[in-house]
Amino acid sequence: MEEIHIDDLNILTQSEVIKIGTEFEGEVCFSGEFGQQVFTKPMEEGGSVFSGLLYEKYPNGSLAYYSFYDNGIPHGITVEFYQDKTVSSYRDMDKGTINGREFVWFENGLIKSIADCKFSFYIHFREWDRNGNLINLKQEPNEFEKTMIHKYELVEKRWSQQDT
Repeated sequence: MEEIHIDDLNILTQSEVIKIGTEFEGEVCFSGEFGQQVFTKPMEEGGSVFSGLLYEKYPNGSLAYYSFYDNGIPHGITVEFYQDKTVSSYRDMDKGTINGREFVWFENGLIKSIADCKFSFYIHFREWDRNGNLINLKQEPNEFEKTMIHKYELVEKRWSQQDT
């Protein structure tokens, strides 16, 4: 089993998140043309797309997750927590999709899975049971995933060329 040190991931503390973030409550909502972007309040009421750190809490007051947003879409690190405040997952988001490493932990702190992702498709994936035995291994994307990744890469390339 791969050893992952949570301290190496620079996860923010609850107090840091609350100090610099915005809680997903009140007028903060999903809105926009397709209802999939986070807005400061409904678009129809003059709200604007949200950029920054967004978080939610459990009823007991502990942090449920935090996520960085750009233009209303997850972009940057997203961290989820169990109610007892231990980390349950860590992933790097890019324009709303998982791009890069994704880590998931059991409640006892042992690693459950590690994935390398592109456009939220698993390129490599390893999953362990609670005893540390490898139970699932994916070493490459299937043909459909390869096709979709290629299509998304072409779209991304076109978008980046339009920005120049």
